[in-house]
Amino acid sequence: MVNVLVFDYGGIVVNMDWKLLRKALSEVGVPYLKMLFYKRRIKCLMNRYINGLEPEETVMRDILALCRPGTPETQVNELICTLCGNIPASRLEVLVKLRSRYKVYLLSNINDYLWKQCLLRMNALGYTVDDCFDHVFLSYKMGVAKPGQQIYHLMEEATGLVPQNTLYFDDNADNCATGRLLNYQTVHVRENCLEDYWKQIPDFKAIVGDIC
Repeated sequence: MVNVLVFDYGGIVVNMDWKLLRKALSEVGVPYLKMLFYKRRIKCLMNRYINGLEPEETVMRDILALCRPGTPETQVNELICTLCGNIPASRLEVLVKLRSRYKVYLLSNINDYLWKQCLLRMNALGYTVDDCFDHVFLSYKMGVAKPGQQIYHLMEEATGLVPQNTLYFDDNADNCATGRLLNYQTVHVRENCLEDYWKQIPDFKAIVGDIC
């Protein structure tokens, strides 16, 4: 029986706009062809920045190395802001209602800056993190990140959740593979399309009504 729901953040709770990120990269002197050439490197840099496990100044230095010479760090910070995405208010409303029936946790690779921006966006929509989640598990605070198994085990130890009774939503294939390996009921979500997968939650309509 499912009694716990675990959600990723980027691409699940918040919608990401990668076209906007590519535009921002172009504006700091990383044209499309260079993006293609350095696609894996750029993705690695973004992941390192997001998960918060490396000093921000180290990652920023590596990002600046890809940019137009003389690009100010403030402009790169503006680029980074595009990673904050946008949160549909209806999605938060659903999470609040789901807490009446389930324990609801957030499990995210995220850094301090992006998390603070997340809190501001939630507050602007009239919600706090405590409204939406029973507990949040954040890579930068825990010192470990997905898809490694340790972050899942630490979540289990902190909450006592049983993986077999937990429905886990993530848009990253590697994270989902770890979830399945650890016996979570795992749902691989298409990025920014969580609403298409709500029906996986037992009695979803009875709990939330016609929000979605």
